[in-house]
Amino acid sequence: MKTEDNKYLIETIIHHARNLYQPYYSPFLDRKTQNELMPLLNREAVNYRFEGGAPDTERRMVILWPDYVEDDEVVCPIGAIYVPVRFNPEHRKILGTVLSTGIKRENIGDILIGDDFFEIILLDRMSDYVLNNFTNLQGQTISGKWLDMTEIIPVEKKMQTVLQTAASERLDAVIGSLYHLSRSEASSKISRGDVNLNYTPVSKTDMHVKSGDIISVKRHGKLRIDSIGEKTKKGRIRIEASFYV
Repeated sequence: MKTEDNKYLIETIIHHARNLYQPYYSPFLDRKTQNELMPLLNREAVNYRFEGGAPDTERRMVILWPDYVEDDEVVCPIGAIYVPVRFNPEHRKILGTVLSTGIKRENIGDILIGDDFFEIILLDRMSDYVLNNFTNLQGQTISGKWLDMTEIIPVEKKMQTVLQTAASERLDAVIGSLYHLSRSEASSKISRGDVNLNYTPVSKTDMHVKSGDIISVKRHGKLRIDSIGEKTKKGRIRIEASFYV
């Protein structure tokens, strides 16, 4: 999402927070936008929650509601298209094919890929449109069905654990070690804006990384820092991380 579009979206949500007469449902938001939005909503002292349709989703909508509406009265308009498959579907091809039907990205949440099925989390008002138009993927004819949010099947994220050492906890040193880049290559990627730390673009190479941080490098993938341990005999920092695969 472009910076201008993201700024406008946040301003729109805050406007609704200040003029709230009934529940408001935003489009699906990426984690960066969610992180920017949370302190602003906290400042407005409004009732809100993020919903993505399944545990540990990245793309979530924010729901706002006035005080006179009870929490359990707020219905979440999210479900999923469930598609059984006998081939290996690719995330980017699923997303690209759905977008080619004319649906906007803001209407789509996470795409969950299981062993013999995948689910596309959507706003429920898009269900009939997608079911009628999303009928072919990777050269295969497919047929899906609609699941209400309570029927969505959680899919555990596949992770690959790596153990590595780095010269320090600096971002450029950690990225260089974990992504097998030279220190200068890592620094260049940070300076170009190709690196996100906890879903936010960063430009400073000397930021320190800590356990629990999420790092992504453009065209190189995303990982989670699981632990930063003690130094080796050579004075390097032990790092355990998990790559999203």
